[in-house]
Amino acid sequence: MKAIHKLLIPLLPMLAVALGCSNLIPGNINLLENLFEDDKAARAAAKIKEKVGTAKVRVIRGEIRPDVMKLVIQSETNPKDQDEYTYSRGEVYGPKPVKIHTVFANHVPHATDIDEINFAALPKTIERAKQLADPEGATIDLVSMDNQYAQTSDPRLTGEEAKAWTLTWRIFVEGTRSKKYFWANKNGNLYEKAF
Repeated sequence: MKAIHKLLIPLLPMLAVALGCSNLIPGNINLLENLFEDDKAARAAAKIKEKVGTAKVRVIRGEIRPDVMKLVIQSETNPKDQDEYTYSRGEVYGPKPVKIHTVFANHVPHATDIDEINFAALPKTIERAKQLADPEGATIDLVSMDNQYAQTSDPRLTGEEAKAWTLTWRIFVEGTRSKKYFWANKNGNLYEKAF
C-alpha cells in the first residue's frame, strides 16, 4: 500500500494540471466534429450568422471541409466590402477583411442571403455525389460555393432562368481511380452528371 502512495505522490502535480486545463475545453464542443454529418453544417452557418450580427447576412462565397467552414460575407454598410468568417471546433473567428484587387474595387459582388442556403441538405447531397462517383471508395474533402449563373448548377435551364445569379455548390469527389466534381444548387439539389 505504501508503495502505491509513493508512486502516486509524484503524479499528483501532473494530475492537477490536467484537471485544471480540462475546463478550458467547452463541454459542448466535439473536437472531431464532421461538418458533413447530420445538421452540423447548418449549426456552423447559424453560429457564423450570429457572429456577423447584422439584420442581413449575405454570402458571396465559401468553402466547407469536414472540420472547418469559411464564408465570405458582404458588408451590410458597404456592399463592395467583404469579410471572411471561419467556423472551427465550435468557435467562429472573424471578421477578417478580404483584400480586393483594385480592378474590382468598385464592383458589387453577387451575394445570397444565408437563410436561403440549405446547409442541412449537405450530408444527403454529398452522399449522393459519392454514390454516383464511386460507391466503394469515394471521399469528399471540399464543398465550395459561390454565386454563378443558375445554368451552372443545372445545365438544363434555359432563357432568363438560366442567366439568373444564384449560389451554387461544387462538390469535389475523389474516388479509387478518378476525381470528379458535381454541381448542386443552394438547396442541395444535385445535377447528377459529373464533370
